[in-house]
Amino acid sequence: MRVPQNDAVSTHGQKPHRTVRQRVRQLADSALLAVRHGDDRGDVPGWVLVAVMTAGLVSAIWLVADDQLTALLGRALGSVTQP
Repeated sequence: MRVPQNDAVSTHGQKPHRTVRQRVRQLADSALLAVRHGDDRGDVPGWVLVAVMTAGLVSAIWLVADDQLTALLGRALGSVTQP
C-alpha cells in the first residue's frame, strides 16, 4: 500500500513535513531491503543484549527484594567485622 503524496502537511511555501505513516513506511521499506540483502549493520550485538537484559533482571530483583538484600548484606558484613 503506497502512501498518497497529499498526506504531507505543507506550511506556507516550506518543505512539506512527512507524516508518521510515511516515516514508518520508509523505515519498514529500508528494514525489508536490509533483510533481503543480508545487511546486518543495524543489528544489536549479542553482548549488548546480554548486558541490557542482565541490568534489567538485577533491577527487577532489587525492586522486589530490596529489604532482604540489605539485611543479607548487613549480616554478611557484620559477620566479617565481628570475630
